[in-house]
Amino acid sequence: MKASAKIRFGLPESTQISLVVYDVAGRKVSVLLDCIMEAGTHEVVFDASGLPVGSYVYQLITPGRSIARRMSMA
Repeated sequence: MKASAKIRFGLPESTQISLVVYDVAGRKVSVLLDCIMEAGTHEVVFDASGLPVGSYVYQLITPGRSIARRMSMA
């Protein structure tokens, strides 16, 4: 079975964003987005096939804000 997670987020205005996934040791696993995105609600699929089962952290970075959340891949 393919391991994946949907990451949903909203942007109040068009802005530059980065969406990066790290393992629990803080190593960068994947850069999902690094671009300018329009305002609105967005959904990105993180394909974790080939990665070990466990916890990961994704970080959404905009010029005015940084949000980190934990997710588990089983």
